[in-house]
Amino acid sequence: MQVSSIPYSQIDHFQQENSNTSQKLKQICLVAYRAIKAFVVFLKDTLLFPVRYVGTKFGLNHQFFHKGFYPKDKLLKNMDLVCSTALVHSSDKKWIEPFGYEVLPPKSFAISSSGLEKKDLCFFDPKSGLKAAVSLKENKVIISFGALRSHHSEVSDDKMKKSLHLKMYWSAMGNMTGITPKVYLQAEVLFKDLMKDPRLKGKNIILTGQCFGGSIASYVALNNDTEAFCTNSLQLGAGLQQKLGRKKLKKARDLITHLTVKSDWVSDRKIYTVLDVASSIFCIKTPGRFGEKFMIPTAYEDRSKSHDYSIGSCMKYLGMDIRSTPEDLLSGHMA
Repeated sequence: MQVSSIPYSQIDHFQQENSNTSQKLKQICLVAYRAIKAFVVFLKDTLLFPVRYVGTKFGLNHQFFHKGFYPKDKLLKNMDLVCSTALVHSSDKKWIEPFGYEVLPPKSFAISSSGLEKKDLCFFDPKSGLKAAVSLKENKVIISFGALRSHHSEVSDDKMKKSLHLKMYWSAMGNMTGITPKVYLQAEVLFKDLMKDPRLKGKNIILTGQCFGGSIASYVALNNDTEAFCTNSLQLGAGLQQKLGRKKLKKARDLITHLTVKSDWVSDRKIYTVLDVASSIFCIKTPGRFGEKFMIPTAYEDRSKSHDYSIGSCMKYLGMDIRSTPEDLLSGHMA
């Protein structure tokens, strides 16, 4: 008697169908798990949200201000840190190479941070707007984080520029109102990935940033016991302060340096100081800039220019033209 058999092609078809069904089921379960997890986190954050506004910044080295202008010799010594913010903003090596630094190519790093693209000079996420660059000079490493409009040097489409600027703006405003924007957490993941690279082991690491980038730099630095030099930086909101905790915030004076250009509309508004003191007295937590704060005179009459063109004010303060580059500065002061 001849025994009928099922063709192998049919068996393969059945196996493939079962496999596809199994994959779809796993995918549905994964999506459901992530949705439930996100809802639980959201519910927890919503219920505990008011708690983050209760407290005081007294005793946390909040905005420890030095009277008088930042000494010119110290500023000249730290101009590499100031100019590194222009490197990440413009994606142009002319702002850091004259100081003897090599910009390490992002493609030479192994990172786990999802969404980050490895450009020629910078890491860049076209969805969150996070941008960072790594510069190395002997035993010193500068990791710079981009400001609000730093994506303009990576994106050519005007519609995409506006869309991304809006996203970053809402991240900045979310921080100020007590939310913990994901871009801060993404920056920390990137930082930890970079620290695994053997080229950075044992080096003196300094984080930098201007405005929004300075806020990111200060958060990552405080959470990882690392130094940061921030220019005209945005404050850290109640949510990020809560995430850091008082113990880490107390170290701010030893780790964080804030350079403020006089009359900068973000970091030099006296009304902020008045509100901070009044709120802290009544144990209401407001956005804060933690660490030592130094000031330099502005080269501009417009407050917005004092904020955007901090390097121009630095150059003017050091006796240079406001349009001077690092190469001009070094040749002028070495002559």
